[in-house]
Amino acid sequence: MELSFDEIRSLVHGADHITEEEDGLHFYKCTEKQMAAWEAVEEKFYSGVRATSGIRLELETDAEAITFAAPSGNKFEIWVNGMFYRQILAEEYRKQEEPIPPVELEPGVKKILFALSSHKTGVLSSFALEGATFCKPITYEKKMLFIGDSITQGWDSQFDTLSFAYRTGMALGVDFHICGVGGGRYLPETFDRVNFDPDTVVIAYGVNDFNRRGWDASEIAKNASDYLDLVKAAYGDRRVVVLTPIWLASKDAARNSLMRSTIANVAKEKGFEVVDGETLFPKNTAFYADGYLHPNDLGFSIFAERLIDYFRKS
Repeated sequence: MELSFDEIRSLVHGADHITEEEDGLHFYKCTEKQMAAWEAVEEKFYSGVRATSGIRLELETDAEAITFAAPSGNKFEIWVNGMFYRQILAEEYRKQEEPIPPVELEPGVKKILFALSSHKTGVLSSFALEGATFCKPITYEKKMLFIGDSITQGWDSQFDTLSFAYRTGMALGVDFHICGVGGGRYLPETFDRVNFDPDTVVIAYGVNDFNRRGWDASEIAKNASDYLDLVKAAYGDRRVVVLTPIWLASKDAARNSLMRSTIANVAKEKGFEVVDGETLFPKNTAFYADGYLHPNDLGFSIFAERLIDYFRKS
């Protein structure tokens, strides 16, 4: 069963919009306004804004195998019935100028999650369900939007779908949209309402606000306040949860405390829920991929478990 582009579109979650180009379908997590705003701030935001973080196909099928062609993007990951199944490193096949081989599936009806690259731009030129007699889109009752920086994007995760936003959304059984942009911070001009109607909004900025040279806590508080005012205008009738930065090995205790308290105070003034990042992550460098900032897969798992527990209890 070779899916048409329209059929592929019907299965997509996590995309604000999709365009059809010469090489296939291009997926975007951010709005056009957001992309232009991020890239106007700094050229370095280009790749993070256009990375297909959190964008995935979700379907129920009896297919015997999945065959796809991806002219761009590296890590494509497949989950079957809620269990991680396979990671395909597409760039290795492109280097050898070879097609990506079919991914064989176990017999029977199953639910498939097919994730595009979180670190690069994933593009699909074809997607087929070999031996399938049907393909049914997956739908959800509840929706959760994640907004944040490289940690929300899942930076440095070996397996993209093990990042905390993916893990949290899947564990809570909600539809989710990940607007994580590497290097991102509280910049009001980058806010926009994506093509997604969430019940809950999770915001996790702060690390890069305080990592800039010449940072000033009052300036950061002003930017955060202006940004969260826009969030309140757009999602004030929804549940908004602000995560303060996790513990960072590269910052002393006083700096870490100032980071968290500055963001927390502003968020509480807006009437938003606040989760202390210090309660979400261990103070141990072994749980970082780079030793000080970006969690590894085990660190992301702990982060997700604590956040999932918070939502389930509340």
